[in-house]
Amino acid sequence: MEYFDFIDETIIEQTNDNSQLNDMLNQLNIKNVYIIKKIKNKKDLEKQIDVPKLKNINCKPIYLFEDLEQINKIKNNIIMAQGNTPNDILKLVNNKNIDFIYNPIGKQPIFDEGCAKLAKINGKKIVFSINELLENPYVAIKQWNFIIKLLKKNKVDMIFISDAKNTNELIDMKIVSYFLLNFKLDENIINRFLNKTIIEKWEYA
Repeated sequence: MEYFDFIDETIIEQTNDNSQLNDMLNQLNIKNVYIIKKIKNKKDLEKQIDVPKLKNINCKPIYLFEDLEQINKIKNNIIMAQGNTPNDILKLVNNKNIDFIYNPIGKQPIFDEGCAKLAKINGKKIVFSINELLENPYVAIKQWNFIIKLLKKNKVDMIFISDAKNTNELIDMKIVSYFLLNFKLDENIINRFLNKTIIEKWEYA
């Protein structure tokens, strides 16, 4: 199976030779790569995403908004947004301009069943960052378990990304698929959420 991944734009800045990144992604059978550009303020919109040209791998930009007031200024691109409070998440699941909700994990739970139901109604996809999980495993795994149960119950689409900031943080998605079995997800569902075609279908829906 061919996979996809979302990686931070810093990985491009830190990799002088794109051939190394290219080789690693090919070894991991990652064929669609989305470069995350974080938008924290208006000035960030003025900076272009450096999308590398890689052999046999499709690269596209994806915008991660932390400043929600800037969302309407980006057109015809994949939009992801992050919230830090329950109220933030409620706004995100109701915002028609947002495609993905990024890693709704906080020091305290910020995602509940009401959010899951609205995510289903409004066609939102929930993104889980494996890099964030590894940085704070105790809090993240506990909340992952709770949120995934809600998403599964309400049939909300979810995806799992490395969110790598350097080449050492790139992850073998086969390992991720085994790890996700711990959350009582069916193997066929896991394969669907990791397959590169799922993002392609959403892009052109």
